[in-house]
Amino acid sequence: MGRYLIGWNRQGPRWLVPALAAVAFAGPVQAEAPTWTPVDASTGRISSIEELQALVGKFPDSASVRLRLLNAYLDTGRRADAAQAAADLIERGYVFSARAGHAARPRSY
Repeated sequence: MGRYLIGWNRQGPRWLVPALAAVAFAGPVQAEAPTWTPVDASTGRISSIEELQALVGKFPDSASVRLRLLNAYLDTGRRADAAQAAADLIERGYVFSARAGHAARPRSY
């Protein structure tokens, strides 16, 4: 078979070396970890709207905190705020169960 190399054999190292160099010099990707906030028994006893709103700020992904805020709005007759809180939960993918009242569960896809 001859002394000539097939073209693709010669092209391989030309793209491989720069690709490996790019990966080597890119460095590790650092993701910023969220700040950890401790929770104790007193956190579960918070019931005022102002304190629950602050708790939603600390735990924005907590459905239980958002549901507690929704219930606080309903208990005080703040229907517009309750509707907004319910809409926020639905937007985050929670579905209200007719059987459980205000209990939410993650939407399954």
